[in-house]
Amino acid sequence: MVTVLTTQYTERLQYILTELLGNRLGISYAVTTNINEFNASTGVKINYTSTQQENSLQIIPIDLLFENNINKQKIDVANDETWHTILWPNKTCEIPFDVFAASFYLLSRYEEYEHSKRDEHGRFEAKNSIASKYDFLQFPLIDHWCEMLKKELKAINPSIEFKQHQFKSITTVDIDFAYLYHGLDIKRWMGKLVKSVLRFDLNALLIQVKSTLNAKHDPYNTYQFIRENVRGKLGYFILMSNNGGYDKNIKVNGKAFKTLVKHLYQNSDFIGIHPSYASNQNFKMLLEEQGNLSDMVSQKIDCSRHHFLKLTLPQTYRNLIDANIAEDYTMAYAEQIGFRASTCMPYHFFDINLNQLTKLICYPTCFMDTTAIQYLKYSAQQIEEVNKKLLNTAKNYNGLYVTLWHNNTFVSPHVKQSFCNLLEKIEIN
Repeated sequence: MVTVLTTQYTERLQYILTELLGNRLGISYAVTTNINEFNASTGVKINYTSTQQENSLQIIPIDLLFENNINKQKIDVANDETWHTILWPNKTCEIPFDVFAASFYLLSRYEEYEHSKRDEHGRFEAKNSIASKYDFLQFPLIDHWCEMLKKELKAINPSIEFKQHQFKSITTVDIDFAYLYHGLDIKRWMGKLVKSVLRFDLNALLIQVKSTLNAKHDPYNTYQFIRENVRGKLGYFILMSNNGGYDKNIKVNGKAFKTLVKHLYQNSDFIGIHPSYASNQNFKMLLEEQGNLSDMVSQKIDCSRHHFLKLTLPQTYRNLIDANIAEDYTMAYAEQIGFRASTCMPYHFFDINLNQLTKLICYPTCFMDTTAIQYLKYSAQQIEEVNKKLLNTAKNYNGLYVTLWHNNTFVSPHVKQSFCNLLEKIEIN
């Protein structure tokens, strides 16, 4: 048992203590605001006040966890030999910064509430994050802090035992375009045909006709390849819209699509909803898409990842919670690779506006194929190198290595090869 002394026991403090001490370190703890009770307690003691106390590990707090509002935070960042990178440094005690407040700031995505600037799709950009500015985007800083905290606690009580986590690989595939030709509505099918005719592209014409007659010939039908090469868990997120704009899947009420969805459900570890671009601001549409997918597989759909990684906090997550989504995989950047929330562990979303813990669990995704290909223009070798680094990092902290791919990107031979080479390196216990 760890006893924590604090001047105020707030919702924010309770959340981060549960996440760090409870969920990650796996130790029980009690919180008190009574100094006499704290001094009389046995076992490991953490003094989360600015006043020194004997026989305890002191963490000097800043105000963040004792506030109720969202205030512009002035972030001081420093490098540290032991802790890697620290926020709001205070080197007057054993732990040279407020690890609880710093973890809360990163995990809750506090900075995304502070910054109003967004890209053309309404997304918070990596370049505006402190992880990008201070070069720890590809490093799960919170998980490292937890390891260092373990060592501090172990030094006080060598017999203390911590939770043993196990590395897991989760390969996820977004189905934005189920097929290139098979199952298209007649208007889009004719449009593609006309383009091929005008280009005198006989090969494309032949593939379109063959794909229409049999899905196995469709260039985007890479599902068997994916299934045969994945090591670890495999999940699909399915776009249930072809209403145009950024939502251009094949006919979602057509036979081809329904057959594919059932096949994917039967040949994967899980499937989830890929809420459409349009549904991000339309709760009724989100429920409709979720319900249609659920009906197709006769199974409750309770996990998601938003199309285009559209994530506006807290509203996007509130909508998911209201739709009874339990797990979400949207926590990633579109234009940069790395750990958006500075962790490779799943964690509960905390709604800062409401100062409230929620039941939604976020699964951080560290790599997306289109980020590497379209935004960063990576070669096959660079894709392998960055994934090897991320993979080894997740292994080092016994965390999750969650990658995002698209069935249509495997049309590219070099992406296919990179995918195979990468997954060969994954050892599953």
